[in-house]
Amino acid sequence: MRSFIVAVIGFMLFGLLMIPPALSQDEEKGETAETEKAVAETTQEEEAATTVEEPVDEEVAEEEAAEEAVAETAASKEKLKAMARFIDKKARGLKAVIDKDMEAAEEHLEEAGEIATENEDWESTLDAGYSLSTIGKTDSAKKLFDTAKSLTQKAQDWRSMLAVGYAYASLPPEQDAVDDAVEVMQDAEEIASEEDNWRALVEIGNGFKELKSAELAKATYAKALHLLEEVKDSEGLDMLARGYDELGDKVKAAEVEMMAGEARKEEAAMGGGGKIRKKKVRKAPPSGWSPTGKSLAEPPEISDTSRKILADKAKGKMMEAHEKSLMDAEAEREYSYRFKHYYFGPGERFRYRRWDVKTDFDVDAWAAHELDSYILEDGVYILK
Repeated sequence: MRSFIVAVIGFMLFGLLMIPPALSQDEEKGETAETEKAVAETTQEEEAATTVEEPVDEEVAEEEAAEEAVAETAASKEKLKAMARFIDKKARGLKAVIDKDMEAAEEHLEEAGEIATENEDWESTLDAGYSLSTIGKTDSAKKLFDTAKSLTQKAQDWRSMLAVGYAYASLPPEQDAVDDAVEVMQDAEEIASEEDNWRALVEIGNGFKELKSAELAKATYAKALHLLEEVKDSEGLDMLARGYDELGDKVKAAEVEMMAGEARKEEAAMGGGGKIRKKKVRKAPPSGWSPTGKSLAEPPEISDTSRKILADKAKGKMMEAHEKSLMDAEAEREYSYRFKHYYFGPGERFRYRRWDVKTDFDVDAWAAHELDSYILEDGVYILK
């Protein structure tokens, strides 16, 4: 009996020894987190194992690409159709002006503006707005200019924004559109500054100058000058000098003109334009340095033929770089002047600014001149 009791007590003591010690609260949390992490990893591995990447179906991809191309073509065709409707409506508006039917003229030109707006064509939207403004419908014109402003802000192109700024400036004083002009031109200036585009900054500065905002013009010219001091472009410096001169800052104009003269000398040295590259100077080896044999400090022997080949290659690369630089500059110049007929300036550069003309404006002559660009074929007006 005694031996039985001893055995039972021993068994109980053994059971107590096998119970693990109690974990602290932090240890329990840590163990729980590790367990959850292990379960999550196991689940991810199982999902990865069961997930099979579907092979790319080349035929499907080609079909989708073809559908996208068809959609783009269809969109282009719709835009062309819209432009044809715009041309017809604008020409009919001009014809109505000549026929003294101003009510019909306003209706046709407003419809032209609606077509341009739906087509998201800022240039045609401005065109319709200018036409309405010219026949005295400045409220309708301003609404179209507001729409054009939204379109150009979406495009983020300084040229179109500048054109909209000039459009606002063309409105008569009672429309109180100067603040709108300044705002959109400042948006254009911000984009030009980000692009480090001196030509844009000069053009925008000219815009501020025409708005009689001398301080804004000078601040924009200063940004352009900073860029031109680096690139030394004589054309840009000449433009800038004229801008300062027209602002009445004769001292700054003379200073910039001197810089333009220096730039022309450097361009002449390059044969008509471009930058002069600084000659690289080779570092001489340390004094007394001479390895075994002939010193590597001495230049290698080059034959006259090899020398000529190397010279021709170097000259060819320089000419290619120079030609590319000139082509890039010309492309930028042409693109910048694409919208020149929306800008202020002499002659035809700003056709619609009737409000500064002191004599009576001949609306009939204007309409006849504009209509001369169109021809009526099969009952529809098209461009000549």
